[in-house]
Amino acid sequence: MSVGAVYAIHYLARSPGRYVSAQEIATHGEFSSGVLQKALRRLCRSGLVTSAPGHGFQLAIPADRVTLLDVLRSIEGDALLGDSCAMGRRDCTYRAECAIATLCCELRAQVEASLAAIVVSNFPVGKDGLPVCRDDRRGPPTSDSKGIDPCEHCSSSSRS
Repeated sequence: MSVGAVYAIHYLARSPGRYVSAQEIATHGEFSSGVLQKALRRLCRSGLVTSAPGHGFQLAIPADRVTLLDVLRSIEGDALLGDSCAMGRRDCTYRAECAIATLCCELRAQVEASLAAIVVSNFPVGKDGLPVCRDDRRGPPTSDSKGIDPCEHCSSSSRS
Protein backbone atom coordinates (compact mmCIF):
# COMPACT_ATOMS: atom_id res chain seq x y z
CA MET A 1 0.00 0.00 0.00
CA SER A 2 2.94 2.36 0.60
CA VAL A 3 3.92 2.31 -3.08
CA GLY A 4 0.35 3.20 -4.00
CA ALA A 5 0.33 6.06 -1.50
CA VAL A 6 3.61 7.46 -2.81
CA TYR A 7 2.32 7.20 -6.37
CA ALA A 8 -1.00 8.86 -5.45
CA ILE A 9 0.74 11.76 -3.70
CA HIS A 10 3.04 12.19 -6.68
CA TYR A 11 0.11 12.11 -9.12
CA LEU A 12 -1.80 14.67 -7.06
CA ALA A 13 1.30 16.88 -6.92
CA ARG A 14 1.36 16.84 -10.72
CA SER A 15 -2.33 17.83 -10.83
CA PRO A 16 -2.35 21.06 -8.80
CA GLY A 17 -5.62 22.87 -8.29
CA ARG A 18 -7.87 20.06 -9.45
CA TYR A 19 -9.54 17.13 -7.80
CA VAL A 20 -8.50 13.75 -9.18
CA SER A 21 -10.51 10.55 -8.88
CA ALA A 22 -9.00 7.48 -7.28
CA GLN A 23 -9.89 5.60 -10.47
CA GLU A 24 -7.81 7.99 -12.61
CA ILE A 25 -4.78 7.53 -10.35
CA ALA A 26 -5.29 3.76 -10.20
CA THR A 27 -5.61 3.48 -13.97
CA HIS A 28 -2.53 5.56 -14.76
CA GLY A 29 -0.41 3.84 -12.12
CA GLU A 30 -1.75 0.34 -12.79
CA PHE A 31 -2.88 -0.12 -9.18
CA SER A 32 -5.93 -1.92 -7.93
CA SER A 33 -8.65 0.56 -7.09
CA GLY A 34 -9.19 -0.99 -3.64
CA VAL A 35 -5.57 -0.64 -2.56
CA LEU A 36 -5.42 2.92 -3.83
CA GLN A 37 -8.70 3.86 -2.07
CA LYS A 38 -7.32 2.54 1.22
CA ALA A 39 -4.07 4.48 0.77
CA LEU A 40 -5.97 7.66 -0.09
CA ARG A 41 -8.13 7.33 3.04
CA ARG A 42 -5.01 7.12 5.19
CA LEU A 43 -3.46 10.08 3.39
CA CYS A 44 -6.65 12.05 4.11
CA ARG A 45 -6.58 11.09 7.79
CA SER A 46 -2.97 12.25 8.03
CA GLY A 47 -3.85 15.65 6.55
CA LEU A 48 -1.71 15.33 3.44
CA VAL A 49 -4.71 14.96 1.12
CA THR A 50 -8.24 16.33 1.08
CA SER A 51 -11.27 14.82 -0.59
CA ALA A 52 -14.52 16.15 -1.97
CA PRO A 53 -17.26 13.55 -2.42
CA GLY A 54 -18.05 13.14 -6.10
CA HIS A 55 -14.98 15.14 -7.13
CA GLY A 56 -11.94 13.22 -5.90
CA PHE A 57 -8.74 14.05 -4.08
CA GLN A 58 -6.10 16.76 -4.04
CA LEU A 59 -3.08 17.68 -1.96
CA ALA A 60 -3.92 19.54 1.24
CA ILE A 61 -0.51 21.22 1.43
CA PRO A 62 1.99 22.33 -1.23
CA ALA A 63 3.96 19.49 -2.83
CA ASP A 64 7.25 21.16 -1.94
CA ARG A 65 6.37 20.71 1.75
CA VAL A 66 5.47 17.01 1.54
CA THR A 67 8.31 14.56 2.15
CA LEU A 68 8.61 10.87 1.54
CA LEU A 69 8.80 10.42 5.31
CA ASP A 70 5.41 12.18 5.67
CA VAL A 71 3.81 9.88 3.11
CA LEU A 72 5.27 6.67 4.48
CA ARG A 73 4.41 7.57 8.07
CA SER A 74 0.82 8.26 7.06
CA ILE A 75 0.58 4.69 5.78
CA GLU A 76 2.87 2.75 8.09
CA GLY A 77 2.56 4.85 11.24
CA ASP A 78 5.21 4.50 13.91
CA ALA A 79 6.04 1.02 12.67
CA LEU A 80 7.68 2.53 9.58
CA LEU A 81 11.20 2.10 10.87
CA GLY A 82 10.33 -0.68 13.24
CA ASP A 83 10.43 -0.81 16.98
CA SER A 84 11.64 -4.36 17.23
CA CYS A 85 14.98 -5.34 18.63
CA ALA A 86 17.60 -6.37 16.09
CA MET A 87 18.72 -9.05 18.56
CA GLY A 88 15.20 -10.53 18.80
CA ARG A 89 14.43 -9.45 22.38
CA ARG A 90 10.76 -8.81 23.10
CA ASP A 91 11.41 -6.23 25.79
CA CYS A 92 14.02 -4.16 23.98
CA THR A 93 13.98 -0.49 24.89
CA TYR A 94 17.42 0.39 23.52
CA ARG A 95 19.00 0.02 26.91
CA ALA A 96 22.52 1.19 27.54
CA GLU A 97 23.70 -2.38 28.10
CA CYS A 98 22.71 -3.43 24.58
CA ALA A 99 25.75 -3.85 22.37
CA ILE A 100 24.08 -2.37 19.29
CA ALA A 101 21.53 0.07 20.77
CA THR A 102 23.52 3.14 19.83
CA LEU A 103 24.08 1.88 16.30
CA CYS A 104 20.36 1.10 15.87
CA CYS A 105 19.33 4.54 17.11
CA GLU A 106 21.85 6.27 14.83
CA LEU A 107 20.77 4.20 11.84
CA ARG A 108 17.10 4.94 12.46
CA ALA A 109 17.89 8.68 12.69
CA GLN A 110 19.85 8.56 9.41
CA VAL A 111 17.05 6.77 7.58
CA GLU A 112 14.49 9.26 8.89
CA ALA A 113 16.67 12.20 7.84
CA SER A 114 17.12 10.71 4.38
CA LEU A 115 13.39 10.15 3.90
CA ALA A 116 12.62 13.64 5.22
CA ALA A 117 15.00 15.13 2.64
CA ILE A 118 13.09 13.64 -0.31
CA VAL A 119 10.41 16.13 -1.35
CA VAL A 120 7.42 15.06 -3.45
CA SER A 121 7.77 17.99 -5.84
CA ASN A 122 11.18 16.60 -6.85
CA PHE A 123 9.93 13.11 -7.78
CA PRO A 124 10.64 12.02 -11.38
CA VAL A 125 8.09 12.58 -14.12
CA GLY A 126 7.64 11.11 -17.57
CA LYS A 127 7.27 12.85 -20.92
CA ASP A 128 3.59 13.53 -20.19
CA GLY A 129 4.47 15.41 -16.99
CA LEU A 130 2.86 12.71 -14.86
CA PRO A 131 4.57 10.35 -12.41
CA VAL A 132 6.83 7.75 -13.90
CA CYS A 133 4.96 4.48 -13.88
CA ARG A 134 6.15 1.46 -11.96
CA ASP A 135 6.98 -2.05 -12.99
CA ASP A 136 6.03 -4.66 -10.38
CA ARG A 137 8.99 -6.80 -11.31
CA ARG A 138 11.53 -4.06 -10.74
CA GLY A 139 9.97 -1.93 -8.03
CA PRO A 140 9.72 1.84 -8.12
CA PRO A 141 11.85 3.87 -10.51
CA THR A 142 15.36 4.73 -9.44
CA SER A 143 17.27 7.84 -10.31
CA ASP A 144 20.75 8.14 -11.65
CA SER A 145 23.13 11.06 -11.18
CA LYS A 146 20.48 13.76 -11.81
CA GLY A 147 18.32 12.21 -14.47
CA ILE A 148 15.69 9.55 -14.35
CA ASP A 149 15.95 5.86 -15.02
CA PRO A 150 12.26 5.07 -15.62
CA CYS A 151 10.88 1.64 -16.38
CA GLU A 152 11.18 0.59 -20.00
CA HIS A 153 7.58 1.26 -21.04
CA CYS A 154 7.62 4.88 -19.85
CA SER A 155 10.40 6.26 -21.99
CA SER A 156 13.24 4.01 -23.01
CA SER A 157 14.27 6.62 -25.58
CA SER A 158 14.93 9.23 -22.88
CA ARG A 159 17.90 7.27 -21.57
CA SER A 160 20.70 8.45 -23.81
